[in-house]
Amino acid sequence: MLGPLEARVGGRIVAVPGRATRMLLSGLLLTPNEPVGEQWLAEFVWGPSGATRGALQTSVSRLRSWLRDGLGLREAVDYAAGRYRLDVPVESVDVNRFRTMVRLAGHDTEPSARIGHLQGALDEWRGPVLDGSPDWIRSDPLVVELERLRTDGACALAEAALQASRPTLALPHLERLAAALPYDEPLHARLMALLGASGRRADALRLFEEIRRRLAEELGVDPSDALREAHVALLRSDGEPRPAAASGGRTKPPPVPAEVPPDVAAFTGRVGELDRLRELLTGGDAGTVAISAVDGAGGIGKSALAIHAAHQLAEEFPDGQLYVNLQGAAAGTLPLEPGDVLARWLRALGDTTQVTDPEEAAARFRSVVAARRMLVILDNAVDAAQIRPLLPATPTCAVLVTSRRVLAALDGATHLHLDALSSEEAETLLARIVGARRVIAEPEAAARIARLCGYLPLALRIAAARLVARPEWPLAALADRLADEHRRLDELSLADLEVRATFQIGYRDLDSSPSGRGAARMFRLVGLLDGPDIGVEVAAALADLSAAQAEAALEHLVDAQLLESPTPNRYQMHDLVRLFARERAHDDEPEAERVAAVRRALDCYLAAAKQAMLVIDPSNTLRRDRIHIRPAGDMRTHADAAAWTDAERANLLSAAQQAETLPGASGVAVQVAVALNRPFEARGYWRELITLNRLAIKCAERSGDRRGEALARSDLGSAYGKLGHLDDQILHLERALAICVESGDRDLKGHVLNYLGIAYRRQGHLDKAIDRFEQALAIHRERNKRDSEARVLNNLGNLNQELGRADVAIVHHQRSLALHREFGNPRGEGNALGSLAGAHLLAGCGPEASAHYRQALTISREVGERYLEAEQLWGLGLTLYGLLDRPEEARRCWRESLAILQELGGITAEEADTLLTSPAPETPEVIRRNSPIPSLSDLAPPARAQRSVSGPGDPRRGVSP
Repeated sequence: MLGPLEARVGGRIVAVPGRATRMLLSGLLLTPNEPVGEQWLAEFVWGPSGATRGALQTSVSRLRSWLRDGLGLREAVDYAAGRYRLDVPVESVDVNRFRTMVRLAGHDTEPSARIGHLQGALDEWRGPVLDGSPDWIRSDPLVVELERLRTDGACALAEAALQASRPTLALPHLERLAAALPYDEPLHARLMALLGASGRRADALRLFEEIRRRLAEELGVDPSDALREAHVALLRSDGEPRPAAASGGRTKPPPVPAEVPPDVAAFTGRVGELDRLRELLTGGDAGTVAISAVDGAGGIGKSALAIHAAHQLAEEFPDGQLYVNLQGAAAGTLPLEPGDVLARWLRALGDTTQVTDPEEAAARFRSVVAARRMLVILDNAVDAAQIRPLLPATPTCAVLVTSRRVLAALDGATHLHLDALSSEEAETLLARIVGARRVIAEPEAAARIARLCGYLPLALRIAAARLVARPEWPLAALADRLADEHRRLDELSLADLEVRATFQIGYRDLDSSPSGRGAARMFRLVGLLDGPDIGVEVAAALADLSAAQAEAALEHLVDAQLLESPTPNRYQMHDLVRLFARERAHDDEPEAERVAAVRRALDCYLAAAKQAMLVIDPSNTLRRDRIHIRPAGDMRTHADAAAWTDAERANLLSAAQQAETLPGASGVAVQVAVALNRPFEARGYWRELITLNRLAIKCAERSGDRRGEALARSDLGSAYGKLGHLDDQILHLERALAICVESGDRDLKGHVLNYLGIAYRRQGHLDKAIDRFEQALAIHRERNKRDSEARVLNNLGNLNQELGRADVAIVHHQRSLALHREFGNPRGEGNALGSLAGAHLLAGCGPEASAHYRQALTISREVGERYLEAEQLWGLGLTLYGLLDRPEEARRCWRESLAILQELGGITAEEADTLLTSPAPETPEVIRRNSPIPSLSDLAPPARAQRSVSGPGDPRRGVSP
């Protein structure tokens, strides 16, 4: 692409047949793996006049054949929503390789590293983009942008080479590009600077005269300011060294200490933090000393940030920089005493006075630096008391502190917390150390290494150093080794660098007080849980403490940077810290206590899940009686239950998975799945329900819990149906029914038959659906299960909507609604109101449908039923658009509905865009699958008449589980 179009397989050029095929391939490769519109493609291939859609489709067909036969790429060209996309490996296209290396150079502040990235980027070019293509290609915005990036990259290479005093590294690229761009004045100005810095001053001056003459004769303009400034700089540069001024007996100037260690190689990211430090240390209140305190966990890169920032700020502090490692986070060493630090600094500042008293030394230090503009770096401080004697007193100085702890007692300090790198920054750091080409060659393995290192700079540097020492290793080999949790900390060790050791320092410090020892135990136990975070209640159960005691221990761990607290009462542990905590638990806690602690936490999750279930569905004895634990938790309203479900969703999945392997706890996994069916269904977490119930089935089969297995299969089938996996739905529901028949469990049989009626209706087998609903209704009436009867009645109403019998449907929905209101079940009431609204919509009664939809929406929002809210919004939109002639209000409803469905994973962003841009959008498939809500076309007068349906029909289904 970066030159004449070439396709290579194993180094061999493969001809691309036909001009249209070549141009089509070129257009798709300008943005590989991204969708491209049909209109743009047609104009790119055939010019501004474009071509017919048929011609484009024919060319796409030929391209697909060539990709398959010539390159072995099957199904590489996708089409969706009027857009084509070419799916190729990212690193196989020179455009992508060029952009990646330019991006890496943009993140790198070290000149030699930038030079390497930019040289690699410019080496990808063999000429102008798609050299030899028709003239209209030159003006395409994507082509223009690539050419501009090439020029910008060459200029950036020149600046980096000049900064590193290695101008010859950039000269070939600049000379070649300048020859192709004779009027690009900024480019020629940089070439003149490179020639002058390379000892070719005469050539540089000659180049200026050529450009000046060309501009005057061909364009009638004078050289730009950039060219004139480069020319003046050449004239002033005589190449001779300038002698230093003689001292002439003047007083010797005071020393200018430069104690900051060398800058960190391959420093990456932290752009926002560096900008913030510059602002704080150089632009603060003129009357006080600027003090910035950086805190963060071990290995997070605090010292690296401070050292890098000090180098960047050196010119702001011309009287020098003082640095000391206070050893507050060093294994096997004691923190430095302030008096020892002051004695060393006074000598560095030229003060030879012998001072032994620490207070006198501190005062002497403040006097010596009083008139100077200096930066003081206090690295690895243990606490505020260690720092105070080392602080200057005048605002001409600034202080940069790093510490694992938040130094809240340090007066006047501004605090900056450091987190792990972003995924992009982590992969960039790997590329800078290992080499961009190795990372580009294995992007997925590089991403895995970054993720398994937890994006922790120390871990990433160790992993990268191991790869540098093993150039023959593929990145995937190290990624596979890191994937083993039991070996990961062992793998992250090299010479004197070790991730485990940096965590050990913080853990060791906990033993200095009784409260610290309690926090150390909490640390070990939290490491035993697999969930991403933990709340105070679960932590209290885990450690068998009161909530207040647990919170105190957790906050102690936050202060020690072994936990983080992103929101009040929630705590999370870095993945690598968790592995270390788990090691300590296995070494320091007896197995019986480890098992008991995890079981207490699992029971806490289960008790809260039962409480959430009872809040949402209080009359459901079928589930309540299956959970053998008292409900617990502060949930009182549907909003409470929804908030708890959202906060704990990932933890609950992890808890169920952990229960499967914990001795004696497999029954907990079954009960968690039973309890969470209603809370998860209300939030639209259907995929999570599939995971939970598959796990529950496995545990129930292993323990011989046939009733638990039947209920889990029933819930699994329901979840499969929500996502459109209808065969899987029927399979599990029929197995559940067989267990019910075998065990004689009538209540559960009625429950399963209701689900089977829904499933057969989704498949269009309406006769089977009616039979299953009628069987379920008979059982529930026999057993006096009025709440279950209400659900089946609502489903019978939905079935009659499918049959076009709106009047019969209305009767069923009204009976269902009355029962739900009788039992005080707002969730069922909202569902029945939405179904009743749908029946009125089918009957063409707009005002009634609108009123019922609005009532249903109010309830669904109050109880947190996200999917029902989306479904009812869509139905209200149909009512407003098709029956009440209010199209703008209708589109607002549809937009809100699609946003919820997209959030729940029911539709993709592309599907939502297609529906929103349609003048008369079809009802989304996920709604058609779960509801009898019609499409706009069904609202035409003929469609509102009574319809008869026999056999499999339109799979629009209504669900009242």
